[in-house]
Amino acid sequence: NASVGEVVSAITPLSNFSTRQVPRREHLGQRAHLDFISRQSNDTKSEVGIKGVYSSPEHRQLSLHGRIDLLETLSQEPQEAFRITEFKSVVLPIASLDDICFPPPERFTRQALIYTYLVSKQKRANSTKIVNCRLVIHNLTDDAEKTLDLDFDVREIEGWLNEYIDLKIHEKAKNTALSAHRCELASTL
Repeated sequence: NASVGEVVSAITPLSNFSTRQVPRREHLGQRAHLDFISRQSNDTKSEVGIKGVYSSPEHRQLSLHGRIDLLETLSQEPQEAFRITEFKSVVLPIASLDDICFPPPERFTRQALIYTYLVSKQKRANSTKIVNCRLVIHNLTDDAEKTLDLDFDVREIEGWLNEYIDLKIHEKAKNTALSAHRCELASTL
């Protein structure tokens, strides 16, 4: 059982997308997030809890949970369509988002895409649905926002989830071996 944030942090290297620390950074980010949520339409749900299970080809399972910033219903007919929006605040120099020509941090995109994967699995369980994803980056320095549409590739996302499962299996085996070694040493004392 893992949160989407834990999975992303474990398998994604730290970004070179540098942000400066400012006083009350967390408070400013929360305020920007609430302001963004308040500007959304009525058919948009915010802070949507989600749970799901990923089953690997090796029959290993990973229970995931998280909270989606926005889940928007785009259309009902002829085919239901949904959009996931992940909102992230950063602290960059003024007007930095105007000429953003580099990919956003992988931690941001991976989190949004894993949420999209979970929603897609839930929605498609009933019938064929379309689910897409976007990332909104908000610069706290000048309140500028940049919206990026993200490509949704199921195989890539499942690769990340397999990587996390492998990492946890390796950690568990390492801890088991260490515990056995300690017990062996303790018996000789």
